[in-house]
Amino acid sequence: MNLVIGHDKEIAAWAGLQLGVTFQEPFVAVGVADDQGNICGASVFNDFYKGGNVEFTHVGPGTLNRGIIRELVRYCFKQLKVT
Repeated sequence: MNLVIGHDKEIAAWAGLQLGVTFQEPFVAVGVADDQGNICGASVFNDFYKGGNVEFTHVGPGTLNRGIIRELVRYCFKQLKVT
């Protein structure tokens, strides 16, 4: 599995369809693709405030492994600098 970045709106829309919700901007969405390049999971980060908190939603059974979790956590603490 590989992470897909740079397609926030499409990935958030895919996640929203899976969950029956609509994510409101601003958000950042990260997809998880299978070996054929198909989106099979998605993480959406929203309700962020600088130096504080961010909400995290993930959908996609079996798509969170150690490597994926490591990169998602790295994004939160290194890029967003959440506390």
